[in-house]
This record gives sequence, structure tokens and C-alpha cells, in this order.
Amino acid sequence: MPYRGPYDCTICGASSGRENLTVVSVQFKPMGPGTRVIKSRTTQWLCSTCLDKDPVWNLPQRVAPAYQL
Repeated sequence: MPYRGPYDCTICGASSGRENLTVVSVQFKPMGPGTRVIKSRTTQWLCSTCLDKDPVWNLPQRVAPAYQL
């Protein structure tokens, strides 16, 4: 069933519209090349302002974020 609610930024709540949000998602898969995704889900919708401030977005390429609970 498609989502029918408002498309607001998860962080600041700004109503940006679907086309102006970046989807943050997580994927679970075994390590190694050529593996398949076991499970995935969307965790956040970010507007451009919040995306620019996101610490994970601003990591250099090929640097994994520290695991935090």
C-alpha cells in the first residue's frame, strides 16, 4: 500500500515535498562482494538543509561511521 501522509523532513519537520527530500536507508547484508540485501528500510527523510548538516553524509568516501547506540 503506498504512503499517503505528508512528506516532511524527519529532523526539522519542514514540509519540502517528496521531490525535495533525500531518503536515508539502511541495508542488512553479509559482508563481501556480490552479496544480496537481506533486509532494508528507510530511516529518515532529510531536506537539503538538514542533509548538509548530517554527520554521516559529510564523512569522506570509504569511511565507515562508528557504530553508536
